[in-house]
Amino acid sequence: MYAQQLPTLVAIWKSWGVNQAVYRERMDAALKSMRETYQIMQSIHDNQVRTYANTNAGWDETIREVTSIQNTLTGARASEHQRRAVDRRSTEPAGE
Repeated sequence: MYAQQLPTLVAIWKSWGVNQAVYRERMDAALKSMRETYQIMQSIHDNQVRTYANTNAGWDETIREVTSIQNTLTGARASEHQRRAVDRRSTEPAGE
C-alpha cells in the first residue's frame, strides 16, 4: 500500500512551498533585525574605540605628569603645562 502511495506523496512534497508574500515578509523582518544588530555592534565598537583613546590619553598624562584641558566647543586640547606657560607670558611685562 505504501509503495502505491509513494509517487503521490513525492508529488505532494515537490509541490509544497512557502507563499512568496510570507517568504518576503519573513526575509524583510530578518534583514531589519540584522541591520539593528549591526547598528548595536557598531555602537559598541565606537564606544570601545573612544574608551581606549580616553584611557590611553589619561595614561599618557599620568606618565608625563601633565594634565590636558579640552575646549568643549572646539575639541581643541592644551596641556596644563602649556596653559601655565601662556599664563606666565600674559602676566610678564612687555619687552621681557
